[in-house]
Amino acid sequence: TFTPSRVNELFSIENTPVCHYSNFVPSRYNMNEIFRYLTDEPEDWEMREDGYVSFPAALLNPVSKHWHFFISSKLLPTMKVNKVTKESAILNYCIQSGLPIDVGTIIVKSALGLIVHGSVHGLGHPSIIFALCCQYQVSYEAWEKILLPWKPLDPTDMFPTLNNNDEITAISDRAFD
Repeated sequence: TFTPSRVNELFSIENTPVCHYSNFVPSRYNMNEIFRYLTDEPEDWEMREDGYVSFPAALLNPVSKHWHFFISSKLLPTMKVNKVTKESAILNYCIQSGLPIDVGTIIVKSALGLIVHGSVHGLGHPSIIFALCCQYQVSYEAWEKILLPWKPLDPTDMFPTLNNNDEITAISDRAFD
């Protein structure tokens, strides 16, 4: 079964009893606070009748921009990295604020959301699904082609424009100050 605890186990991450991202209830006040924290700009949310939708990624401050690309490629996959969705903004804020999150819960909800709501871009988290299938010895037919997933997570995924570990450490340390 594709559960948060199995995903956390795969990455050797402890289960988190309270996930601030999953329990977050958007309000006008906290969404504006998140926007200011991530951008240092006046509010510029794209709105619909049912609430907040997104804002341009170009408005993100440098640290938030790095986290946005990590989140958009690893935790909440999207091909539209030029926009910061409400969900991505909330997760980015939780990470930078040091609020507890449960990676397994986030990934499972994201994958199930793609299944339930559909996606024209394919199934999210194929590397994780493949690794879990291997771990639990899921069998496959001889005619099925096994495609190897992309490389696993590493620190440069969060900060792709940097080219040495000192810069990565300095920026990641500032993200949690």
